[in-house]
Amino acid sequence: MNQQPFLFVINPKSGNSNKSKLEGKLALACVEHDRKYTIFHTTGKDDDQKLQKKVAELKPETIIACGGDGTVNLVAKIIINTEIKLGIIPLGSANGLANELEIKDNIDDALLTLFKNKTLKMDTIRINESHICLHLSDVGFNANMIKEFEKSEERGMMAYAKSFFSSLMDKQTTNFTIKVNDQIHEIDAEMIVLANASSYGTG
Repeated sequence: MNQQPFLFVINPKSGNSNKSKLEGKLALACVEHDRKYTIFHTTGKDDDQKLQKKVAELKPETIIACGGDGTVNLVAKIIINTEIKLGIIPLGSANGLANELEIKDNIDDALLTLFKNKTLKMDTIRINESHICLHLSDVGFNANMIKEFEKSEERGMMAYAKSFFSSLMDKQTTNFTIKVNDQIHEIDAEMIVLANASSYGTG
């Protein structure tokens, strides 16, 4: 058996997809590909510290984020600038980065992509030394919409739509100061996006 393990990080609260068969599919795929694996479930409490401890203990070759963009970001922050690879099984509401990388939102298809073991290097945007952006980050309208979405217990695209229309009622223009190459620009905008991708997960 291949001694370099996979670590699957499962967020049980991501999206609104049925995850009841997920672990069985992961087990079957790993047996078929002769791969050791471990499963880590997020709880929403100290996940970064617990996951960091698990990574130090297991020293996995690849960590697979089974969730949405938040789960992907959680994993990426821990493995950035290491030799550990990041895999994605998209189970979130929008799955922005997975869509950008053309990873199918079907579990079986995502597993096939994973075991092909094709890798690519990605740029990463670091924000205030405490956050990273693999896909898209923003300030203004969309950031407020995501806050509304996270307050809600609902998940899925309909929940996004509700948050969108709720935030649309309160949108406002803000004055931003942007410094680029020692030049300062004053800009009035409803939203500014730091783009490491071509579109949001919603398209």
